[in-house]
Amino acid sequence: MKKTHLVLHIIFLLLCANTWSQQKYWIYFNTQVENDTDRYVEVIKNHKIEPVVVSRWLQAVSALLNEEEKEALLKRPEVNSIQPVNQRLKILAATSVDSIRFGRALRQINAEVIVKSGLTGKGVKIGIIDGGFYKAQREVMLSGIINGEQVYGYRNYIERDVTDPYAGPGKNNDYHGTVVWKAIAGHHDKRMNGLAHNAVFYLARTDQADKEYRGEEDYWVAALEWMHSQGVRLVNSSVGYSNGYDNPEENYHPVDVDGESSAITRAARIASEEKGMLIVVSAGNDGHNQFRVISVPGDAPGVLTVGATNYYQWDKAGYSSVGPHKLSHIKPDVSCYASSGTSFSAPVITGIAACIMEANPELSNIEVADIIIRSAHLYDHPNNYIGYGVPDAKGVMALLNGNTSEKLSSVELKSDTDTIILNYSGENITAFHKLDYKTVLQQERLTAEDGKIIVMRKQSAIFTTVATPNKVWEIKWKE
Repeated sequence: MKKTHLVLHIIFLLLCANTWSQQKYWIYFNTQVENDTDRYVEVIKNHKIEPVVVSRWLQAVSALLNEEEKEALLKRPEVNSIQPVNQRLKILAATSVDSIRFGRALRQINAEVIVKSGLTGKGVKIGIIDGGFYKAQREVMLSGIINGEQVYGYRNYIERDVTDPYAGPGKNNDYHGTVVWKAIAGHHDKRMNGLAHNAVFYLARTDQADKEYRGEEDYWVAALEWMHSQGVRLVNSSVGYSNGYDNPEENYHPVDVDGESSAITRAARIASEEKGMLIVVSAGNDGHNQFRVISVPGDAPGVLTVGATNYYQWDKAGYSSVGPHKLSHIKPDVSCYASSGTSFSAPVITGIAACIMEANPELSNIEVADIIIRSAHLYDHPNNYIGYGVPDAKGVMALLNGNTSEKLSSVELKSDTDTIILNYSGENITAFHKLDYKTVLQQERLTAEDGKIIVMRKQSAIFTTVATPNKVWEIKWKE
């Protein structure tokens, strides 16, 4: 399902039959004001305005305001600014469940190494922010978790009076979170969809999949803050912002994917940089679309943003969104196989992170992410298509044990011509032709014949990375 996203344009929501109109805003308070949420609520209630979400991290309150109320609040000395809740959460995956084959993703990352080690994410608190967990109790792959009372908390920010995590209308992607959960921890008998089946879970529904209405990012922020208050250090979010509204004026623009502009990105940065939380998010599925670039909050530095590769060939899956050219840090961070959306590659990485946290609870969120990144096959030469590449559980276990990753060192070459021949016998060879050290112009599948790979320079390419699962060449072409 294509969900839509918003920019800073005013849309009025009709409240009954009269002409009064309201819009959801973030009301930001001056930093001089003591971080007293009761005081924030008092300020707006004096104007007979009810808060929707109170954010301690952003020092802000979201509320529905009409223009008269907005102008009155702006005159208050406590109020710094008022900004529209200006994007729309969207589910990043296709609605087909039958097409998802997570066994392949686990095989790609050599997950059997983690399984053999006995790591299962035991005791690790994992938060899942998603669109719904409809009928999860009927999923055999989750029955052990649910019957074992490993669900420690649930918040529904859409239907506030609903306390059953598995209830709902069952529309569109209301079961999307169920499938994501299976990719994190799905396990039954000897079948395994995810690695973290002994973790405990905090679930939050922040997205209403059957409506295209403005302003649910404050629910995402509220869910993140709630999870932090419960001691959750690891959060999977397969929702994000891009474009797609019926009204083109409401679309979120690629230029705004800058690592700092949106409220949800700022909240994700606070979670990572100040609260010690590891946020794993889907890169987005706009790779084939005009938007192309990752969704927010995947643009936030410190957030582990996950793209998707194909299975037999480790190139970027066509739908997987790319990192913006002007973004200074590498995005996505890593990638792995998912057949129908980056929503289902991100939870695979969340499962790895949970096992690392179980193995060494003293590691910081940054250190956990670093282990995953350092194990990936393009660690020495990342790009904006698949980031640092596909993580390898063998490398993860080596790094956890204080050893270096088992990946071979990359080879750096300079070519005085527009063609270079590499010695290699094998399959799964991908060339990333790049404008600079990270920006891919074109990816190309190569083959080895008689133990040789012929690599030809593409127009405007300054670098070409030739990558296999166990060897990487970085070619710098003659200027």
